[in-house]
Amino acid sequence: MLNLSMNEVTVTGVQGDRQYQCVLEKIESNAIICKIKGESGAIPVVDSLTIDSELQPFSVVFKYSLKSAVTAMRGED
Repeated sequence: MLNLSMNEVTVTGVQGDRQYQCVLEKIESNAIICKIKGESGAIPVVDSLTIDSELQPFSVVFKYSLKSAVTAMRGED
């Protein structure tokens, strides 16, 4: 169970050498929900996500391609 508030958490997406801030929408008991927007509001495809908490001692890095998830969100095949 996640016991975090939105002001304690930052999520960053990384694509190559570029970082994108993930804007938090809500934190549920088992999920952090946020949106990454690149330049001109486009959704970038990222190689990894980093979740950090300032008040609780943890940092998590997820490394995988989100291309299929972004494609599904856009309604593309």
